[in-house]
Amino acid sequence: MTEIAFSNHFWGLKDDGFYVLTAKMNSTKKTFDEIKSFYSVRASLHEEFGKKLMKHAKAGMGREETGTLHALLSSAHKEMEWTAQAHLNLAQKLKTRLEIDLDNFILEQKDKRKLTHTNVEKAHRYKQSSETYLAKVKEKYEVDCAKLRTLESQLENATSTRDAEKIRQRMERTEHEIEIQEQEYKNACVKVAEATDNWNKAWKLSCD
Repeated sequence: MTEIAFSNHFWGLKDDGFYVLTAKMNSTKKTFDEIKSFYSVRASLHEEFGKKLMKHAKAGMGREETGTLHALLSSAHKEMEWTAQAHLNLAQKLKTRLEIDLDNFILEQKDKRKLTHTNVEKAHRYKQSSETYLAKVKEKYEVDCAKLRTLESQLENATSTRDAEKIRQRMERTEHEIEIQEQEYKNACVKVAEATDNWNKAWKLSCD
């Protein structure tokens, strides 16, 4: 069975996948910060409890006793010291191993996230600006085409040669504008295609 890759299944309307994943990246950062805080507090609690327990164990109790009671109290003291030391050792491990490893991991993820987000955000902005420009050019082209149709209708109903000539001059200018808009529209389509291809590649790379 072929493994399904997220990079090939995030597509949707209006780039919703982009906003979903960037939100997930930000929430993941928050989660790791919370995990770090959790273990930092846990290490502090173990250390505090271990120190207090060790102090209590060393205070001594029944030092003047002999026989079975002395042995029993001595064993209780040792057990308390072992328990205290176990808490201190665990606190040290949490600090020197888990917290350091977690710090390194968070830093590594931060660098990767920043690089990924920067590249994707740049591609996304370029695609959006290209699409906005294309929509603008298309709107201007459609307005000019509608204007030309209106002038053609006015020419048919012109009541004098002078009015007809004025309309023809306006039609010529409008036709020239339409030619310019057609070329701009073609160029804008090429830019959108390039921007979309660049966006797809950048986004797929970030997902992989």
